[in-house]
Order: sequence, then structure tokens, then C-alpha cells
Amino acid sequence: MKLSTSLLPLLCALFLSACASGGARVASSGEAGRYSHQMHNRFYEAWVQPRSVPASRGKFSVPVDVQIDRDGRVRRFHIAKPSGYAALDESIVDVGRRVTKVAPPPVASAHDRFDLRIFFELDVKR
Repeated sequence: MKLSTSLLPLLCALFLSACASGGARVASSGEAGRYSHQMHNRFYEAWVQPRSVPASRGKFSVPVDVQIDRDGRVRRFHIAKPSGYAALDESIVDVGRRVTKVAPPPVASAHDRFDLRIFFELDVKR
């Protein structure tokens, strides 16, 4: 992955703030990316997709904001934009109820958490 030069000042500031806050290690973009992908797979595998959604056709993508603490506890699992279909949204909320502990993240931020967004996608074909 190629980093934009506009991201360099942000990454440097992040690194320096981590060093100033007790030497917390900043994950490389590769580590953070691999962890995000691993967490996407972990939550997605726990998802029991609804058998029926009252939509005739379409692909639904539901974004979920997830916050994981440095010990791997899921502190927040929140649908950022509901689909508008109760069965679909509830099936995703159930994932958050079931998956409460995951592998610890590769970085301890100044806030001792790892934030990511996961998209749950359902393709309705009728």
C-alpha cells in the first residue's frame, strides 16, 4: 500500500504522541490493515444472516463501528447507518452481543483502543 505524502505529518504526529504517552507502539499500516481484516472476518463469520428481508432485490451494506480495547474486549459495536430492515439490523446487532472478546490489537493507542468500521453486506436476489 502506497502512503500519500499528506498522511506523513499525521503519522509522525501519531508516532510522537504515542512516544510521549508512555512509549505505546504505533502499528504500521500493514499491521493495522491485517488486524482490521482479521476482525472483519471474525465478526462476519459470527453473523447469522436473516433468511428473509422484505426487499425485492438489492445489495445492502451496513456499516458498523467497532471499538476494541488493548486486551481484546469489544467496548463498542454500533450500527453507523441502519439498513431500514429490522431483520437485517437485528441480525447484525446479535453479532455484537455474541462476540465480546477478540484477539488483542497490534497497537495500544493513547486511548488504549483500536477503532475500525466493518461493513456487513447482504445481497438479496428474488
